[in-house]
Amino acid sequence: MWPWPVVTIAGTEMGGATVLIAFVVASAVLIALPQLASAGAAVLVARLAGVAVTEVEIGFGPRVWSWQLGGQTWRLKLLPIGTAIKFRAHAEEGKEDDSEPPLPGSFLAAPLPARLLILIAGPFAQMLIGAALTGAAIAAAAPQLAAARPGEAGGVPLLIRGTASTSLDGQARLFADTIGDYLVRLASFRSLDGRGGQLSYIVAACRAGADSPIDWLTLMGLGALTAGGLNLLPLSPMMGYQALSAILGAVIDRRHLPEPVDTWAAVVGLLACCIYYGRVWLLDASSLLS
Repeated sequence: MWPWPVVTIAGTEMGGATVLIAFVVASAVLIALPQLASAGAAVLVARLAGVAVTEVEIGFGPRVWSWQLGGQTWRLKLLPIGTAIKFRAHAEEGKEDDSEPPLPGSFLAAPLPARLLILIAGPFAQMLIGAALTGAAIAAAAPQLAAARPGEAGGVPLLIRGTASTSLDGQARLFADTIGDYLVRLASFRSLDGRGGQLSYIVAACRAGADSPIDWLTLMGLGALTAGGLNLLPLSPMMGYQALSAILGAVIDRRHLPEPVDTWAAVVGLLACCIYYGRVWLLDASSLLS
């Protein structure tokens, strides 16, 4: 049985081919679409602010596809997790002196409010997609999906479909009882026994969608909301840290934070990501082997 990272799906069996197809569709929605929207929102805001974008990369690993769009080179990588946007250089090569004003059209030439909007546009686009997907059940007045905890306190919650119509409050409770509880346990190093990782999340969401497509949309929406929210954390290399760095740089009247500060922030962020993703991927591996 595949556990979702925060719930266990019971009473739903799907054939192998159906699971594979649902997995592909769910992956496209949960990962690729929000990442594309994130990059597109940042590029759009940058263009409106007069900042030139030269390259956009979606994901990491080997390149799968590249194309030209609006004067930019877009690259899709094998694992479409995260985006990287390259702006016009703020100085000519070999003349990167902070005493000189940045070149027109560069990111650093834009005023601080415009730079902040560019940085947070992507995460908010992800959250907007998540809100739309999660809101579909509310608009359709579908039965509320909820999480019940069988057995001992702190056990893996079980998804159930109630009789009341889906509401905003009900969706908030669903998030708190599932992904919210999972993230708290992950951050506080509490037990995650019986819970899987990101792959388990996608597969179990597909299994829930076999009973009700609207439930699939809800779970996909919760995932997109989570991805956007995590990207706003003030932790390198998240957009939240980039925005905080821009604000602090303006306070001390510098284009960048001092190099030692950025270096240590990058080290702390890398360690946090390794611990987080390492634990999540280990949970997926244990699910595959069980």
